[in-house]
Amino acid sequence: MDFLQKIEPYLLSDDIIIQRFVLQALEDYPHVPVEWTERLLEEAMRYKGTDREREILRHLSNHTFSDRAVQLLLEMKKEDFLFTLAPEIAAKHKSELLQYLSEDDWHMYELMLHGTAEDIWDEYYLFIAYLEHKTGYDNILFTAAKQMVRALVQKGWMMESYIEDVLKKNEQQDYFSYEGIFAVYAIGLMKLDAYIPFVASLLRRTEEDILIQEVERTLIAFQSDAVVRAVAPYAEEKDPSIFAAHVLANIKTPLALQALRQAFPKIKAAEDRAFFFESLCHHLSEEALPEIESYLEEGKFSSAIDVEQVAYSFYTVMGLTHPQLEEWKRIAHEKEAHYQQLLQQLLNYKNVPHRRAEKKVGRNDPCPCGSGKKYKKCCGK
Repeated sequence: MDFLQKIEPYLLSDDIIIQRFVLQALEDYPHVPVEWTERLLEEAMRYKGTDREREILRHLSNHTFSDRAVQLLLEMKKEDFLFTLAPEIAAKHKSELLQYLSEDDWHMYELMLHGTAEDIWDEYYLFIAYLEHKTGYDNILFTAAKQMVRALVQKGWMMESYIEDVLKKNEQQDYFSYEGIFAVYAIGLMKLDAYIPFVASLLRRTEEDILIQEVERTLIAFQSDAVVRAVAPYAEEKDPSIFAAHVLANIKTPLALQALRQAFPKIKAAEDRAFFFESLCHHLSEEALPEIESYLEEGKFSSAIDVEQVAYSFYTVMGLTHPQLEEWKRIAHEKEAHYQQLLQQLLNYKNVPHRRAEKKVGRNDPCPCGSGKKYKKCCGK
């Protein structure tokens, strides 16, 4: 039974702990069936206005949306998702989308569908200029620029020579520019295998959150053992190890699992070991049981992840028994109740007017809610 076959029976689990585990395991996996996304959106509609709806939706941003999925998003009035649609899908829903998109937004879709190479390149460079001169990160602009990259790649107007030139400029810089980040994204779209070792080496740029996110997604997109071989050495290095583990967790091949298992005994930091434990569990393979059980027996856990949630969910989805299964379930649900309280406090805090401007929280910074987890694993999901 493969990964998807094991996970499907729990896709719509009534237990929010197990469903969260499933959603996290699928979040960055590129081959989630579009029918599953539709089912999850239907489930979100059933729980409209509740924490369960929000839990489902926040894990779907990387999924592919079909016509049916777009219809559901429109019915739910989820505007954030409507800026990420493929142009050909958006065109089928133009009359409905115009309720939510401005004329400028729609112009972008028309440009991607019918514009000339020169027009799309001009718009792309305009987005890059906006991003480079804007204070702080703008996800809407960033997503729009990625749409332009996708259009240029699909139409055959972005060449490998352009990507090579951009990367050469950026690898000598202290920080990658947005153009460099989009070149990394294009490598995944174009499946340029020759660049896999170079992209893997960017895992060492651990302070560049936006770049790291695209590096992870680009490497995962290949779903190949060539990526595993390139990434495996970084799994044993101190700083990039958790990012390498995330890539290996989302490449569902025996070699990826083997690389995680081989690296795990060499990982010493408690926080890093927690992420490796979670990555091993996300493979849903009994072959990883020696490492998983060894970690659980150690009892030296980090607050970076909810160990009880992951352990309870893994053993349940795998149909395995464990003497602590019910205890994990109890603790996981107690933590969930506490997390919801913290989240509500944070939401209330965000709604306080005229508060002092604060430094942007990075994906790998401690979550401001006080849970002890990284922001990307908590309120920044």
